[in-house]
Amino acid sequence: MKIVHISNVWPPYVGGQGKAALEQARALYDLGEDISVVTLDNGQEKNDYPWPVYYLKPKIRLGLSGIFYVGLDSILKGADIIQLHWPSFGLDLGLLWYSFRHRRKKIVIFYHMDPVASGLTGVIFFIWQRTILPLIIARSKMIVGATVDYLKHSLVWTYARECHKVCQVIPYGVGAEFFTRDVIARDKPYFLSVGSLDKQHQNKNLRWLLEVWAQAGLCHRAEWLIIGDGALRSAYENYAKNINAHGAVFLGRVGESELPKYFAGALATILPAKSRTEAFGLVQLESLAGGTPVIVQDIWGVREVAQTFGGECGFINPIDDSASLISLMQFILEKRPRFKGNMAELKGDWSWARQGEKLLEMYRSL
Repeated sequence: MKIVHISNVWPPYVGGQGKAALEQARALYDLGEDISVVTLDNGQEKNDYPWPVYYLKPKIRLGLSGIFYVGLDSILKGADIIQLHWPSFGLDLGLLWYSFRHRRKKIVIFYHMDPVASGLTGVIFFIWQRTILPLIIARSKMIVGATVDYLKHSLVWTYARECHKVCQVIPYGVGAEFFTRDVIARDKPYFLSVGSLDKQHQNKNLRWLLEVWAQAGLCHRAEWLIIGDGALRSAYENYAKNINAHGAVFLGRVGESELPKYFAGALATILPAKSRTEAFGLVQLESLAGGTPVIVQDIWGVREVAQTFGGECGFINPIDDSASLISLMQFILEKRPRFKGNMAELKGDWSWARQGEKLLEMYRSL
């Protein structure tokens, strides 16, 4: 089966959609499928993959997007399945135009999130979601999301119902390397947060969590480690210093072999995001795989992952309730709960390979 995946974001850009696009392509390749990927050429480092990755330059560039891509038609020619990772502004327009001229093509939309922004970018997002998105949904055979909770609260749900489209849920996966009991040794026990510190990920709500940490007064008993880098890192570090958030340690990026050990050694992983641009929270699976509880805000999708995967170790905090979060951190510091699932079984059930199998089964049903 010839399969083409389309995604605006792709490694080395750090983010959930790019990670999912990479791991899905890898899983389908390992299953013996003829997979190729189309992404935006923004001058990034281009790694070698065993499957084709086509980097297309748009005639008009708009941040991590663009419009009027040359060469897309020739790549899509002969494809049995075309999967669009949405949002992929610009590439979706190219696919839409292609679909009008090739009406029998089987298009799948993997809906990652509702994009949100302020200013002119927010206006463009608003217009795009109400013009291009419903048109591409109408041309698709299947809508896929990672959680029921997020799908039913997202824009795509309304459009899918209007077009009588079938929706399916296929959760993200987690790499086998995260199922480890090797830990990073620190002088104090630590809480952990992981994410990019750039403008595209301001939805992580890190400033609020810094304020909560400063209020909690736990710095004599524990640390809070922040893993990730980006253009806003220095601003966050200065803010932490200004509000006396002692014990908040910015580690920057860490090596791929070290990250699972940080997860496994943490008291809990905290995901403070409250925006609907956070739809799943891959760090939850990465944390739970190492036996570490997760604390999340009560938002669509993310809360379902905490409940379904984490069980008693998936703690859901009312949105921006500082007192509740401080109480949770104190409880975890004192009781030291650990996630104790059947790791040998979960290593297969939660794998990206299993997600690839589910995708392939869905493709064959179309």
